[in-house]
Amino acid sequence: MKTHRNNSRVTDRDIDVLRGLFECRVLTLGQIALMQFAGRGEAAKKRIQTLKRAKLIAERPRARNYERSILFLTKAGFSMLRSGGHVRDFPKIDWDTMEKRVRVSPLTLAHELSVNHIKAIMTAAMRNQPGLTLVEFLTWPRLFSFKANTDTGDAFGHETVIRPDGFVRIEQSLADEVSTHLAYLEVDRSTETLDTLRMKVLGYMDHFRSGGMAARLGRPRAEYKSSPFRVLFVLNNDERRNNLAEALLTMHRPVLQLAWLTTLDAILADPLGPIWLRPIDYRTATTATQYEPRTRLRGEVYRRDPTREAFVANALELKHFLTAKH
Repeated sequence: MKTHRNNSRVTDRDIDVLRGLFECRVLTLGQIALMQFAGRGEAAKKRIQTLKRAKLIAERPRARNYERSILFLTKAGFSMLRSGGHVRDFPKIDWDTMEKRVRVSPLTLAHELSVNHIKAIMTAAMRNQPGLTLVEFLTWPRLFSFKANTDTGDAFGHETVIRPDGFVRIEQSLADEVSTHLAYLEVDRSTETLDTLRMKVLGYMDHFRSGGMAARLGRPRAEYKSSPFRVLFVLNNDERRNNLAEALLTMHRPVLQLAWLTTLDAILADPLGPIWLRPIDYRTATTATQYEPRTRLRGEVYRRDPTREAFVANALELKHFLTAKH
């Protein structure tokens, strides 16, 4: 146990917990247990109670006693991190800015917690996995947002700011070779239209082709092909996933492999498993069938067809994110 300036009882793991809250804004007790305590809920609970008594973290009010504990960083915790130099690798902000960050509105709280739960589950799944290193999993959009041209090919494209929900960098060692997997994360709760998601994908395409990722990694923009990445879309259910796959296939410039799609239930159940669908896989599964993607007419009413989801589920061969090539 090391001594830190503000509190001799604060451990290195405590600092990791506080840093996690600094970056993620809010975390549940269960998420902290997965990320910092190897899933040991009781150990996490006891330590969090100590940090709460020290007023380094606090808990959002619960409407009901049985609701989960949602934690955030206090001013004292923030000051400890700043004065101890523990957040020098993050943007320099003052407490007023941090206080606004931790005031997550009820409207966005579920989304924030979903993003952070994916981070927690992936962190836990990759722990002690031979050959896998989670180099970074960032969930603060300020750290990786970018400007991009959402050119639709019909004169309506324009420059916009893309704010992904997360950025992931994983290193995988296979024999004597080390591969780096890069991905942006988009967690969709069906609050945005498919057209909005398509525009985002166009922005990601421009980000790649303009060398945005290469520049982020310190390489010349002209070497953009050396910095491939994927966009991981996590959707509410199979129907929404399939609808997005169709939408991407029927664009002016069809998107075949940049976007990888799955559902929230699937990634939480098996984050490293074969759960990913690319639009090209959907096209292969539905070609020459009644479910083959087609461009919908303006004003056409969408009609649900549960038989499509059953057919696609049987016809698809889902992919592993870490074993498939870019």
